[in-house]
Order: sequence, then C-alpha cells, then structure tokens
Amino acid sequence: MFEHLKKYEGQATAWLDIPELGEDARIEMRQASEQNSGYYNALLRTTGKRIRRMAVRIDPADAARNRSEDRALFPRHVIVNWEGVESEKHTPENPDYIEYSRELAAELCKKLPSHLFDRLRAFAGTPEEFYPDETDIPPDPEELAKN
Repeated sequence: MFEHLKKYEGQATAWLDIPELGEDARIEMRQASEQNSGYYNALLRTTGKRIRRMAVRIDPADAARNRSEDRALFPRHVIVNWEGVESEKHTPENPDYIEYSRELAAELCKKLPSHLFDRLRAFAGTPEEFYPDETDIPPDPEELAKN
C-alpha cells in the first residue's frame, strides 16, 4: 500500500533554464537536500556551529554566509552539467560555448550575482522540481475543449 508515493522521491537530477547565461542555457543539478548525501553531509559539517548559534540568535550576515557556503558546495555536490552556456566571445555568427567542468562551475558560482545564484539554490532546494515527468496524467477536459 502507498507504493505509488515512491515516484515523489525524485529523480537524480533536473534541468534549470537560465537564459542569463545564454539563449538556450540550462544547468543540470542534483537536489540540495538530504536526498543528496554528499551535499547534505558537507553542509552539516560547514554549518554545524553556526546552526547551533542561530538557534539562539539569527544574524543578518547568516544569509550571506549560507550563500557563500553554497557557492562552494554547489560545484562539488549539486551542479553536474550544463548546456548552451555562452562565452563572452559568443555571437550569433560565431557561436562559442563554455564546456562544463567542475572548476568552471566553481568559477560560475563565485561570479553569479546573488539573485541568480539564489535562483539555483531555490530550484535545487525544491524537491518537486525533481519529480519525474507526469506523462501518465490524463489530459484536462477543459484544456482539450479549448483545442
């Protein structure tokens, strides 16, 4: 009973479109949660003392420290690939794409503006983003009626 709920444990990876890095740019990521044991264990090691302190008092600088720690952890444990990331030399006439590597992912994480990096963090921290495609859901009759 309830075996059907296993599909909500999520897929290993999911893709996030990020057009700020290129017209068709997208980043493949693992979850930034306990489902990703490498990330979760590293997070617990790096934030253990701060979490205990935060139980008493939350400092505005904690958000910046959390982001900074994730900038170091994401290239090692969350970002696994990308496609369509354009270099500074890219033009429609002369396409130039940056190949994924862990080192370049680390550089990207360091240089992404905070609001863009927070988009990656929000995506990777949302388990529903890693659900399998629901291709077996029957179509909505109202949507079909519009067609």
